[in-house]
Amino acid sequence: MEAFEEHRITNQISAEKRAEVQLSTPRHTAKKIVKRPPNTSESVSPVLPGMFLWTLAIITATLVLLAFRVSNTSAMRINFAQSLTSASQRIGTVFPILAIWNGSAQTEQDVSPTPSPIPMTPSSQVVVGGTSLQLLLEKYFTSPNLPLAQDAPTDKRWVMGFLPNENVYRIRVAPGYAAWSTLGVELTPPFRVETSVKVLVDLDKSPQGYAGLLGRYQDELNFYLFTIDSGGESQLQLHQNGQWITVTEWLPTYAVNQGGEENILAIEDEGEFLRFYVNGAPIHEITPLLPPGAVGLIGGTRDTTKAAESNFQWIRVYGNSP
Repeated sequence: MEAFEEHRITNQISAEKRAEVQLSTPRHTAKKIVKRPPNTSESVSPVLPGMFLWTLAIITATLVLLAFRVSNTSAMRINFAQSLTSASQRIGTVFPILAIWNGSAQTEQDVSPTPSPIPMTPSSQVVVGGTSLQLLLEKYFTSPNLPLAQDAPTDKRWVMGFLPNENVYRIRVAPGYAAWSTLGVELTPPFRVETSVKVLVDLDKSPQGYAGLLGRYQDELNFYLFTIDSGGESQLQLHQNGQWITVTEWLPTYAVNQGGEENILAIEDEGEFLRFYVNGAPIHEITPLLPPGAVGLIGGTRDTTKAAESNFQWIRVYGNSP
């Protein structure tokens, strides 16, 4: 009761004081603690930090993905270029006459253009098997200046001879035929023979016409035959005791200029090894099964409906000085 009485007296005194200052009687529902209105400058909505963090995360993830995609694409391009380069190196070392199959030869040309013929100006010497050889003979076919065959049988299966007006030695054959002539020059290994030739089939760019070199020629039954065609392929064969042995089938060869363009063919006879080149690029190296022999020129066609002609422009012979 005393506490209640004290509380009543306190309320009464408070009421008298409020009356003195003309304040109304306090309401029992009024809260004893007065709250200030919220200060918006001091409060932050919890939604805003979340949105900011999500936006930042999305931007970061997008940048990471883009960076990965760009780097991955660059890596693919680099790997593709490296694969082409390494393939080209393997081709040149292990399988020197092969180009990439099924139309990718055009891709290889795009990456690494087909070599052009070597300059017409000859070197005064070359090195074959570690031996330095001198230029012994250089003939441009402006006249009958070598004992090459000049022959035309009555049935015209082939025609071989010098054409001074065109500065070429021409071998023209009927469909399905080939004809050749040796140089008529005695050669003892080591030596190197080079020649320039263009191949046409009825004056168009059919790939069926071919031209090449004979190596270690003994007679009509024993020799090596290295040929290229105007379609960019090459082949190596051995004719031994009248039997044809294919060393390498007709296959795309990266170094061959196509479409009737000029090609420089070369044969090196070291004695122990026999090598064949196109436009300065080594195509074959073999251990010969035949003894040293003559070198010759050949022209022919695999086409059974069209004639073909091979136009040889000059020849060079390197060897030991007499």
